Amino acid sequence: MAMSSSDSEEEIIVDESDNIIPYNFEPVVSDDDDDESVSSDSSHEEDYRISNTTWCSCTHCVVMQTQRECLCCRAVQKVLDKIHEADDHQVKCITEHPGFAPVCLNIWVLQAAYSQYRQQYGNFNAPVHERHRYTTYR
Repeated sequence: MAMSSSDSEEEIIVDESDNIIPYNFEPVVSDDDDDESVSSDSSHEEDYRISNTTWCSCTHCVVMQTQRECLCCRAVQKVLDKIHEADDHQVKCITEHPGFAPVCLNIWVLQAAYSQYRQQYGNFNAPVHERHRYTTYR
């Protein structure tokens, strides 16, 4: 069953069994929300990004298989803002940020974060390494 509010265009999905519906309150991505730094219009641009890392400004990017994956952390404004929060001019990549390792790589933090995720959204049935990677991205 789906209900819509007249005050908001946000659709709320109700599960009859009182289970939590994953992604129920996640914002819907529209074409206007796409990152302008990655152009999907040009196949030349796509080929160019896939074959090398000259588009990388943090010096930590690697060659990836798809254009969507070929995105430097310094091309995303929210990540760049987080890098600037470090107050350390030596930080050129989000992976060098002092908060990256304790939050994204510490197994105990990932387990605690997944417990919180599970309470909000329910189980993510996947192997442990995939759950940790997914939790880190979230």
